Amino acid sequence: MTNNDFELLHEFSKLSKKYNIDLYRLLLLVNDFQEILLSLDDVSSRVILEYRYMNGYSFKEIGQKLGFSQTKARKLHKYSIENILQSYE
Repeated sequence: MTNNDFELLHEFSKLSKKYNIDLYRLLLLVNDFQEILLSLDDVSSRVILEYRYMNGYSFKEIGQKLGFSQTKARKLHKYSIENILQSYE
């Protein structure tokens, strides 16, 4: 094994550990987010936030899926976030 091979292996090992730690943290955040979604009484808020953050949809796509404009999707998203923040104050 050459010195360069050893350095590459060492770098790979460091990145792999970091990746695993980041992946674990991400899974914890996803779990927390799902709990927040399940705690919402408003089904439309739950759907909008799930579409946005779990599925990665744009506001335009959310509006299309739910039958309203991109602007309304943005407003409902903002309303949903504000309600969550108020419940944690």
